[in-house]
Amino acid sequence: MSVQPNFSTDQTLDLWKVTRSANLWTNQMEILRKYPRYPICRNAFKKGVMEDVPSGTNLTWQIGLDDTGNAIFTTPYESQSYDTTDTIGTFSAPWILLRHHYQITVDEINRNRGSALRLQNLMKSKRDESAGGAFNKLELQSWQLPTGSAEEQAKLPYGIPYSVVPITGAQVTANAATIAAGGTVNYFQGANASGFSSCYGVDSSAVKYARYRSYCDVWDVTDGTITETGVDKILRLLRQIQWQGPISKAEFESGDFDKMAFHTTDAMMTQLERKARANNDSLGSDLGKFAGQVNTKGVPYVWSPGLEATSSATNPLVAVNLDAIKPVTLSGEFFTEDEPIKLQEKPRVIATNIWSSYQWICRNRRYLGRIDYVAAA
Repeated sequence: MSVQPNFSTDQTLDLWKVTRSANLWTNQMEILRKYPRYPICRNAFKKGVMEDVPSGTNLTWQIGLDDTGNAIFTTPYESQSYDTTDTIGTFSAPWILLRHHYQITVDEINRNRGSALRLQNLMKSKRDESAGGAFNKLELQSWQLPTGSAEEQAKLPYGIPYSVVPITGAQVTANAATIAAGGTVNYFQGANASGFSSCYGVDSSAVKYARYRSYCDVWDVTDGTITETGVDKILRLLRQIQWQGPISKAEFESGDFDKMAFHTTDAMMTQLERKARANNDSLGSDLGKFAGQVNTKGVPYVWSPGLEATSSATNPLVAVNLDAIKPVTLSGEFFTEDEPIKLQEKPRVIATNIWSSYQWICRNRRYLGRIDYVAAA
């Protein structure tokens, strides 16, 4: 029987580094996942949607909030006046740093060092377990507002509910009064999220930022049943947020319309599927039947377990357009692995840190909306 020479801890670390270099992560994961399909990670955190920013201490962008209003009909001989109306809004957000890691003991490496394949499989399992935890964190946090103390909030991304705000009880009451009086309701009432006095650094409840608000409405019934009135509300939401769906099978399959989806809970999916079975035309049967799933104007309904696990809203239906809201990453800082290191406090443990610098940003909240059940107040 051959006897392998003993490896020092440093030699074992070097062996692990070589194994890592030859087996960099390929975004493939084979573990039992907590959530099916990961609808946010799968669709938002991918090439073609996620934006890559080369540098910057924080994220800053500008939006034209209105036209200047200075266009006039005139003649060549009239004196002209010049306004200095401020119609530009400057928005900002901090970078958020996510760290996860995988680790292994010197003993595990030594027991498997006789086979390169065993070492590779060992590394893959360690890395995939760590990546799975990071995906769970990304999926859940995408549906949450920053919470806790100011220091704790500063560590957390803003998430989709920061930009897509549910209707309030006071707004439900005011809207009902407006409708009863024969008036027209402006459903772009989603200003600052609950507990926040601003949205990306501006007070969107101020008149100047009236166009930087999301669409919000209330269901007509409390139990989640999709009535004909409920269908009307869904269609009005899509119309108001300017969604123009595909008009043919070829357009539907082109990939130009796959950034828009309705996210909801399992219970609401049941109600939507029930309505589709009873009267498919009410929910846009032309592409719903072809695609094999419930959809309206080409917009699919997606069960989002992250929304269900984190939201306290009743019967939420959230329209997320990834052309308007998306994750932004710092170039070279998304799932970026450091070299393996030997832990000083645990000398027989080797750890590899993985870092991601990112944030959710929203440039046009008028392309986003939601319907919830909220009692009048």
